[in-house]
Amino acid sequence: MSGVWRTPSKERTLPSLYRALALLLLVLVAAWPLHAQRIPPVATDSSLVVYDDEGLRLHSRDGRRQLRIRGLLATDALVVSGDSGSGLLSTFSLRRGRVFFDANVNPWIALRLLLSPASVGSSPVAAAFVDFSFSPHWWLRVGKTKVPFGAERALAIEQQPFAERSIASQLTPDRENGALLTGEWRGGHLEGSLGVFNGVPDGARGDGDPSDAKDFAVRLIARPLQRPGEQGITFGYNGSAGFGRRAGATAPLLRFNSPAARTYFEFRDTSSAAGQRTRNGFFSYAHLGSWGATAEWFRSVQRLRRGNSVADVPTAAWLAHTEYVLTGEPSVHGGVTPAKPFDPGHGHWGAFEAVARVSRVSVGREAFPVFADSAVAAHDATEAAVGVNWFFTRSTKAQLNYERTSFDGGNAAGDRRREDMLLLRLQAAF
Repeated sequence: MSGVWRTPSKERTLPSLYRALALLLLVLVAAWPLHAQRIPPVATDSSLVVYDDEGLRLHSRDGRRQLRIRGLLATDALVVSGDSGSGLLSTFSLRRGRVFFDANVNPWIALRLLLSPASVGSSPVAAAFVDFSFSPHWWLRVGKTKVPFGAERALAIEQQPFAERSIASQLTPDRENGALLTGEWRGGHLEGSLGVFNGVPDGARGDGDPSDAKDFAVRLIARPLQRPGEQGITFGYNGSAGFGRRAGATAPLLRFNSPAARTYFEFRDTSSAAGQRTRNGFFSYAHLGSWGATAEWFRSVQRLRRGNSVADVPTAAWLAHTEYVLTGEPSVHGGVTPAKPFDPGHGHWGAFEAVARVSRVSVGREAFPVFADSAVAAHDATEAAVGVNWFFTRSTKAQLNYERTSFDGGNAAGDRRREDMLLLRLQAAF
């Protein structure tokens, strides 16, 4: 975010609202006993070395320390059709490789290092943070972690019901450096997160900070109907606001890619961020028996400048997906645990799940034609997808997805050609 600018009086309401929410959450943290979900605590297993579905765990003799190591590998077979101008081909590829290191220094301090050596164009350190618990009731996370905005983004990629997140989640920020206070109270029926981060564009991941700008983020979650086994109904709000710009600082603008990684929208090269960015979103998910569903809506507003033109440009997105476990196991947020893990020698084949999803991204008409060229940038995109998941174990699975994406605009003659994609992913983990 860059430039010297003056905030109109009407825009002061959002930062003021977030400051008020911050104060309210801090009061609640002080007033209610919190118990947040953090890095898994030291296990009580008497063995010093344990290898199970949770990974490889090493324990100290006094049981106060633990090191857990996990790994993930995902390979793809991709068949895609559509606009061939990008040169993207149907191919086999290594999509993702990750190694997780979780350590409990003692029962009150824990840390995580997530390495992603297969990442292209970004730091191999995907996450690195420390959790501090000053009492059993609340905790603070400091380091490179996920911004608390976007329910689909919050779920780890290896736990997604589809091989990749929807196009809507490109409107949400990824991991970046900051501090995040999280807790839950009233038996887990209420949860709150409050954080301060360097601030990255929508869909981006950050390692540094090119300006004095900082983003404040908040997430509030209510679980009015909780059931055993991670089942029930959840509602939530999340939002963020950036303030405190430094003269001369610049920041890249978002671009949207199709499911096959083809860019279908980007701003003109001469457009730049010129002021406050705000995000707001609502989400809900439910898991009842073998059925589950998620719905999410969010909106981002960014002040842009190109030459002498300045405007607040909104971008909105929504998604809805549903899932059903065909083999009868419970549907939970984060994947299916097979009742009988894959073991063909004993006639066990794991669990099967059917999934369906619709998502849409809409760029405000304020972007055209000054900040974006409608001859090459689509103003709307709609994705429809179906798939089948075969869970060998909870983290090792095969996913077959078919996705069709249609566009409004993006071509000098009208609409950009629709895109069809068939993706087969094999994900192995320990």
